[in-house]
Amino acid sequence: MEFNKEKMKELTHYIINKWGNGGNLWRTTLYKILYFSDFNYYELHEKPITNEDYSKYSRGPLPTHFINMKKKIEP
Repeated sequence: MEFNKEKMKELTHYIINKWGNGGNLWRTTLYKILYFSDFNYYELHEKPITNEDYSKYSRGPLPTHFINMKKKIEP
């Protein structure tokens, strides 16, 4: 499966909008939310939302392709 950049942008914007102004959304927290969103969706529908690959990181999952495209995500 190929990484879906548009779905990643949509999912990231959705998470940021839902987070609101209640506090800071740390990068590590965003990565974990992205991972669990993909994982939980996969459990229910047997396919991921973004087709992202996640690497093991000391503080949690690290989205591989997201790192390369994060500068291109605009609100």
